[in-house]
Amino acid sequence: IWRIRSALAFRDGGSDDYIYSDAFQVGFRGSASVWVDLWEFEHYLNRLLHARTAKSPRELLPCFVRARALFREPVLSTCIDEPWVLLRARRLRQLYLLAVGDLAQALSAAGAVADALECYRAASELDPRSAIIQEAMHRCTRQLAHDSSARIEMRPVSPAP
Repeated sequence: IWRIRSALAFRDGGSDDYIYSDAFQVGFRGSASVWVDLWEFEHYLNRLLHARTAKSPRELLPCFVRARALFREPVLSTCIDEPWVLLRARRLRQLYLLAVGDLAQALSAAGAVADALECYRAASELDPRSAIIQEAMHRCTRQLAHDSSARIEMRPVSPAP
C-alpha cells in the first residue's frame, strides 16, 4: 500500500485522496480527481490538426509548446509491452508528426518561418531520417538567411563625418 500511495502522491504533493484502506480492504477512491496527461495531449493534438484551417496559425503556438512538453514517446513505448499500448503509442506519434508538420506548413505560408523551423525541429527529433522534414528545415533555413541578408542590404547607410 505504501508503494502505491507513494507513486500516486507525487503528483499533488502527498495527498492520500486516491486510496482507501482499513483492516479488511484496500481500494481506489472513485471520487478522487484524476488527470491523465494523455487526455491533455490529445486535446492539444486535436487543435493542432486543424492548423491548416486556422485564421492565424501563430495562435496555435501555445498548443504546440504544450503538446511537445506532454509528448513522451519513450515512456509510452517502453514502459508497457502490451500490444494495444504500443499500437496506441505509434498512432499518437504519427498524429503528432502530422499535426506538427501541418502547423509548420501553415506557419511558413503565413510568413512565420522561424516558428515553422522550430516545428520542423520538433518533428526531426522524432523522425531524424525523414527526407521530407530535413528538406523543409533546409527550406526554412534558406528563407531565414535570405530574409536576413535582404534586411542587411536595405539598411540605410549613415554618412561619414
